[in-house]
Amino acid sequence: PHFIEPACPDDKIVPMMIMHVNDLEVGEQSKVARVGMLERLSWLDKLPMAFGCGCIFGLSSPGFDVWWLAWIGLVPLLVLIHSCGRKIQSVLVGLLFGLGYKLVSLCWILGLYPLQWLGFSDWIGFQAALFVWLVECFHQSILFAGFALFAFALPMRAGLLPHFVRPYFPYMLSVPVMWLFFQWLIGTSDAFLSIPVNQLAYSQSRQLEIIQLAKLGGSQLVEFVILMANAALAELFIERSGWVAPLASRVDPIASKVGAVVDVGLVAAILSVVFFWGRWEVTSIARTTALTRPLTIERVPVPIAVIQGNVTIEDEKSGAMSAAEVAKRYSALIGRLGVALLILPEGIVNSTRANPDLLLEQLKQIAGQQKKEVLVGSVEPVEDGAVNALRLIAARKEADSVYVKRHLVPFGEYVPLGLLGDLVPRKIKSLLVAGGGFVPAKTLLVPRSIWGKVGASICVEVVYPRLIAEEVRQGASVLINVSNLAWFHNSMLHRQVLAAAVLRAVENGRYLVLATNTGISAVVCPSGFVSSASLPGKQGVLVDTVQFLYRTTPFTRMWWL
Repeated sequence: PHFIEPACPDDKIVPMMIMHVNDLEVGEQSKVARVGMLERLSWLDKLPMAFGCGCIFGLSSPGFDVWWLAWIGLVPLLVLIHSCGRKIQSVLVGLLFGLGYKLVSLCWILGLYPLQWLGFSDWIGFQAALFVWLVECFHQSILFAGFALFAFALPMRAGLLPHFVRPYFPYMLSVPVMWLFFQWLIGTSDAFLSIPVNQLAYSQSRQLEIIQLAKLGGSQLVEFVILMANAALAELFIERSGWVAPLASRVDPIASKVGAVVDVGLVAAILSVVFFWGRWEVTSIARTTALTRPLTIERVPVPIAVIQGNVTIEDEKSGAMSAAEVAKRYSALIGRLGVALLILPEGIVNSTRANPDLLLEQLKQIAGQQKKEVLVGSVEPVEDGAVNALRLIAARKEADSVYVKRHLVPFGEYVPLGLLGDLVPRKIKSLLVAGGGFVPAKTLLVPRSIWGKVGASICVEVVYPRLIAEEVRQGASVLINVSNLAWFHNSMLHRQVLAAAVLRAVENGRYLVLATNTGISAVVCPSGFVSSASLPGKQGVLVDTVQFLYRTTPFTRMWWL
């Protein structure tokens, strides 16, 4: 090297060193991370993959009995979201995955066919059912699109620990929280007009040890654990496969690939603790409610009977059965059952709208003569129209107490936000809204039996945890749900409703009786065990015993959930 003296404006000498490089070899190193195989695929390639994986994931829904898919079925979605290069791609991937999932899990909507009772031919009826199915599946898949957008845009890093420098949020916790936000906060809201009958937690309704978590944090906690397992497996695949770029570095000093294995092991440890604790809880509940133990005032077994008349939608709406024939069928099934409580399904009184007092008067006579109480679903006239109600007929000469349905089915029992207005003829509107529309209850009324308060719900109200927990906080010591699923014929909807009923029983630590017109009717224990169930599409009587319990669970006391 040698020095030169450049001319400076202030006449100061600034030495500069010039190096002569002769044998220096310069290598070229890219600062861009290697692009994985999935990232090289176009969005046209990713969309069919997302749709197919969503269809497979749909098999985890109750009715298909592939419950274990819930623990791994979201991994493809999470990996595909991470491989997207733009927000619009993530939205489309989430939308197609959700559409595939909903097309499978909501296939019971096709059970609307046939619609001959509406005067539709078989071809028109099939098209109508297909249209409703596709529209509702697309509607609910919007939740998946929103989840995918948030999962793509949120700055997340691998592991369980947050950080004050971007990316801020831990992947293992952020994914479950975002899922619960869309599925349980938005998806169950009145504004979204959704009926969340196939939530992911319901897929575990037969895994009694796992669903005991519901008494601590509701079905949301069960779903949170399921999402943690999916997030851990997705993180493991992302870090070790090389198919997509790795997640941002962890906060802890563990190497990324090793950390992914550690996270999976941590989730496995959590599930092991949950399983053994849940097994202990199931055993404890069975021991506490056993009839062989000395009885107390809180543990008196109450014999009940659910009357399943199997009055089809064609019988009800086309006038194939008169009010007298409906009354005769139910009277023959009731006979002189030696039970304390009779339960009849939704809308049985006034089901044909021909003679509303015929069956009701017979039930009052049975209650008085046989000294038993009767719970029957009925349509009650009010000033503004009609209400969908559950009437408790007392054994003594007392005024009946009536529970009025609070959460109506959009387009089935009311027109949301007046969407149809006056533009649609009244005749067409009556086809969309049962009976021209119902009026929801303004206040909660908990019917009181001689055995204790009854937490009543009608049809889809059983899929809303907050409604049922509110009744338990008001003193309900047994839960009764009456439903009429005849609208969807012999579809698998009855299995999804039963799965939701199982979670409501566990959440609140109560016996739950599910009384449906065409089945499945069932009695669910506080542990979630289905002690008895009827056959769908059959007439019969389901006889069992329940107990009016009074202890509350942590979830019941969480009024904000």
